[in-house]
Amino acid sequence: MADDSRSAAARTRRAPDPLALLFGLLALVVAGYGFTGLAPGSGVDLRWILAVVAVVTGSSFILMSLRNSRTTPDD
Repeated sequence: MADDSRSAAARTRRAPDPLALLFGLLALVVAGYGFTGLAPGSGVDLRWILAVVAVVTGSSFILMSLRNSRTTPDD
């Protein structure tokens, strides 16, 4: 019986909140500026930012593909 409730909870996942994601990313950017001591727009090369975003995005795609997304059929 405990397995049924656990599997039912796993099947009813909610979609991520895009507004919370946006503010979370904004908080990470502000924390990055605070950590490095740079003022926004003061010598940060856009190419490096794009490279970091590409590496993070690619890594997340690889990690998501490694997840086991198969579910067992309900009989």
